[in-house]
Amino acid sequence: MAIIGIAGDGHPTELARRIGQIAEGDPDARDWFYRRYSPRLYRRIRSRYGRDRRLDPEELLHDLFVWCFQDGGSVLLGFLDRNSAEQQTAYRLEGYLWGLVAGLVSNRRRRFGRVPEQVPAEDVPPAFAADAEEQELRRDMLRELSACLKRSGSRIYLYFTLRYVEGLTPQEISHVSGWPRPRAYKLRSKLNAALRRCSELLGIA
Repeated sequence: MAIIGIAGDGHPTELARRIGQIAEGDPDARDWFYRRYSPRLYRRIRSRYGRDRRLDPEELLHDLFVWCFQDGGSVLLGFLDRNSAEQQTAYRLEGYLWGLVAGLVSNRRRRFGRVPEQVPAEDVPPAFAADAEEQELRRDMLRELSACLKRSGSRIYLYFTLRYVEGLTPQEISHVSGWPRPRAYKLRSKLNAALRRCSELLGIA
């Protein structure tokens, strides 16, 4: 039986609740899950494997979700088994799903035989492959975080860019932007709040 993560208020985490509904065959939960995770996964599959003529990105995506929904959602319940309530985030689940994609690719490539002029994913040292996937996932999440912050306001986003992309100190930001120092420090507080809000929305925290 899967371990359903319990949040601090004593209730199942939102993600655990959704996965529980999927396991019970709830079509609305399955539809939510597909709409939530399929777009980015499809883009990543197409970017990573689109040049391999034997791998159809749409078929891989289809097979992934069939796998997730069959046998009472056992694959998704496995995610709950492996992660505590604090770890049951959208960010971590996407990494788990990407690992499932890699398994599908590995099986399909074995059926077709050895891949000429390419190193199959299963031949890459596991630690290296995991690091590469983790870095790619982090880059994706940083892009989403940046887009979320941009929606928080142009000045907050500019402060974020100057502080964390350009590496300027608050004093230097005040100088180059022409903002009075109190305003610069106020923006720093607003940025911190925006970072917390975006992190919660994206499931990074």
